[in-house]
Amino acid sequence: KYDGNDVRADAKKIAEYFNAKEIQIYTYENDVIYPDIEIVLGVSLERDTINIDRLTQAKLSVQKAAKSDENIEFYIENDEIERTYKQNQEVSKLIRYAVKTPGKVIVECQALCERKMDAAKQIYAYKPASYEILVRIKDEYDVIHYPGEFLNVAKNSALYIPLTKCIVDLTFDLLEKHHTTRFSINLSSLDMANESIRTSFFNQLSRCKNAKNLTIEILESEEIEDYAQVDN
Repeated sequence: KYDGNDVRADAKKIAEYFNAKEIQIYTYENDVIYPDIEIVLGVSLERDTINIDRLTQAKLSVQKAAKSDENIEFYIENDEIERTYKQNQEVSKLIRYAVKTPGKVIVECQALCERKMDAAKQIYAYKPASYEILVRIKDEYDVIHYPGEFLNVAKNSALYIPLTKCIVDLTFDLLEKHHTTRFSINLSSLDMANESIRTSFFNQLSRCKNAKNLTIEILESEEIEDYAQVDN
């Protein structure tokens, strides 16, 4: 608990102290000196709020400081970063519910059409060449939610892998049910670099009788480091 008289002034002094010092760490093997240490401080309130405890307040303040290129940030109740945090928590809860509840992760199939000239009628005819798999999730009231509402949150959490596995399972279910229909699935290079997703995908692929009807579009990612895994 803080017992000083001016938390802002004291936080500034702490930051200035560490920023002006070389930190020397002693270990059993050797001593390491770290010059030019930069410290970022997130300062919480003196109390928990209804929604967020003081430790989380401090973490959110550090995130806010990093975004604004500051070395000190003080928590402000119900500011934008807290509202985003609470919204992400609600979305995470929705995704977690969907992946654990049968029938709540669903896919829609968007027709990808070929345009061909009908010589007899002298008009263009459009015929579905394949169907693109698009993910949706349902909440407890069966309201459908679209990727713009949840996909970024999933990608930044441990929920992305089970969600992707659900999409893969549903895709292969469609291939089995519709023997002559082509389907297309988008997977990122990060998906295929993930051992768990890759194993699940290839296990399904090896058992699929209509694998020739599946088109896989691999989306490149700046974060990927080992493209050999994707190629395999």
